Amino acid sequence: MEFPSSSQLDIELIYSKWINYNVDIDYIVIIRGFGDEEFKAEFTLTRDNIGSFWRLSSGKTPEICDQLSSEQVVNSFVKLMKGVILGRNEQLIGDLFLDSFVFYGCKTNYQKAEAIQLLLSLPATMRFTISSSQLISDSQITFTVKIGEIGSNEIISEVHLYRDSMIMSHWKLSSGAVKNCGQVSEKRSVEDSDYGFGPYF
Repeated sequence: MEFPSSSQLDIELIYSKWINYNVDIDYIVIIRGFGDEEFKAEFTLTRDNIGSFWRLSSGKTPEICDQLSSEQVVNSFVKLMKGVILGRNEQLIGDLFLDSFVFYGCKTNYQKAEAIQLLLSLPATMRFTISSSQLISDSQITFTVKIGEIGSNEIISEVHLYRDSMIMSHWKLSSGAVKNCGQVSEKRSVEDSDYGFGPYF
């Protein structure tokens, strides 16, 4: 393939995520310079062991999917998660997460095992309300969810789902973070309370 000498290739990184820490990385870029159009491409870097060179193991152009599809995926996942949490089955809850999962809370960060225990400790009255979702690629979705008990203030979290359709049968949680920590801290300073479920985050 040949390109005009005047072509200026530009690659912008817009997303990256550990799949297996220090072993595999998925990342998405926007590529410009092939004519007037720009397009997204998804790649995976891998290496045999720590200290060895990173190599491209795969790459693809993500499939186009509309907003409704991401909403359907997220709604189905959250519905499943609610049912599994109510069932208090630690093994089933664990199957909702990638092993590399990290949740960034206001007071501390939670690895997969800690996140499972956190979900097991949530009361049955805890509500999960989805406020938005966005397709990052055909294997990655980001969504915002409000978490709170009836009559309490809500924690707003941004959560990431991941699925490799070649090896995974369903979507899994890859990471998450509380987005309104400042409001949580302010509320705690005004009221001498646990902010509904303050001890959890």
